[in-house]
Amino acid sequence: MSAIVEAENVCLAGGRLGVDEIVAVAGGTRGVVVPEGVWERVAQGHRAMLAARASGAVYGANTGVGANKRDVVNDSSSLALRLWRSHCAGVGAVLDPQVTRAAMTIRLNQLLMGRSGVGVPMVRALADALDCDLVPTLHELGGLGTGDIAQLAELALTLVGERAWLSTGDEDHVALAQPAETDGLPFMSSNAITLAGAALAVHEAEVLLRAVERVAGVSCLGLAGFTDAWDERVHVSRPESAQSLVAMRIRNAVTDRPRPAGRVQDGFGLRVLSAVLGSVWEALTRLREAVETECSTPSENPLVLDDGVRHHGLFHLASVSGLLDHLRRELTQTMSLGAARVTMLADPNANGQHAFCSDGLPGSSGLMIGEYVVIDALASMRALSVSAAAPVSISMGVENHAPFATQGVRRLRELLEMAWWIVAVEAVSAVRCVRPDVAQVTQCPALEVFAELDVVVDRNHADHTLGRDLSAVLEVLRQQ
Repeated sequence: MSAIVEAENVCLAGGRLGVDEIVAVAGGTRGVVVPEGVWERVAQGHRAMLAARASGAVYGANTGVGANKRDVVNDSSSLALRLWRSHCAGVGAVLDPQVTRAAMTIRLNQLLMGRSGVGVPMVRALADALDCDLVPTLHELGGLGTGDIAQLAELALTLVGERAWLSTGDEDHVALAQPAETDGLPFMSSNAITLAGAALAVHEAEVLLRAVERVAGVSCLGLAGFTDAWDERVHVSRPESAQSLVAMRIRNAVTDRPRPAGRVQDGFGLRVLSAVLGSVWEALTRLREAVETECSTPSENPLVLDDGVRHHGLFHLASVSGLLDHLRRELTQTMSLGAARVTMLADPNANGQHAFCSDGLPGSSGLMIGEYVVIDALASMRALSVSAAAPVSISMGVENHAPFATQGVRRLRELLEMAWWIVAVEAVSAVRCVRPDVAQVTQCPALEVFAELDVVVDRNHADHTLGRDLSAVLEVLRQQ
């Protein structure tokens, strides 16, 4: 029995499954519960699969798979286990338990739709594993965005007792179910691992972008930025756009400061902030919607319908892959604007302080190395923003296309880690820039963000190692 009370559980019944629910289960703050009435739907799907197999060829149920699809399987009693064993590559890095729990949640929701043909025992076993927080050992490599068959084979073999559970800390093999003859391919026919990584990345990107906005507000205070760019009359022509919403939030967060003589308007690092952030928010929203749709609709091949099965290609994550590529490019553009603000904060002509926000001692480098960190991270982001899509021909040419959404997710998660360091450098720079004039700044939400960061940034602006400051502000921002 789960230690999490039922009132906090996510109800899985094969319906709409949101990113926030996936993240909550993955992080262990919520459990899952399956209504009893759903199991009959799963049983009906399994009966329909058996009936379809009895009346003709069903891919993976009485045939081989891939280039072996023409092979007729007369004795299918061991087919499920043979498919899982042969497709269990088990190589690459072990997946983070949060990704694995997220994937288990997604796969359970998909199976509860009753369109896979998987029998009730295997689906119940997956639900029981989640309820007991049993986490299998799944590995990174083997998916192309056309089904995470290698990892889901590992999951299946763990459920039937042929592989050890990662979460038990020992080599115990605990069998939770016996598979039906036809469970082999249907259980693996999902992109649950890729979608799990995508859901967690969407959540992380949302946290990042909120941090970007907050830190940019502090930078605006430190640079005595103009608030003209956020004036609601400027954005009245597009009141419901993401760009105007960003402008509204920044307008509500910052306050006017005395404007430096001779400056008519700010550099792009501040002035186009709402345009750039609005664009990336739109890209992120589209990806969130696509991920939630994939987690909430059946895509197993073949798909079990009331009058038989249909073979199809809905397992191909083309749309998700394209949105992943787009988001990575948008995030890279957003963080290049963050790099521009770091340069502004380091410039005494813009910040009104000493060069690189140093203590002013001749020869002091201050935060000079921070720019190197930013440009290094930004260069990595540019490399990670390139699409992984390429021609492919596998299984003797039968499978001659792939979206590479799996690699797109992997690159997005790596890219987000780089982005956080750019935010951290800007945060430390902004704090140092605001400090000398903080008493002159009118109270506003951006000043509250400054206060939270000010506590953890070394008050000594003399040259010293910066790693602690950067890590400290990162911890504060990621928790908000």
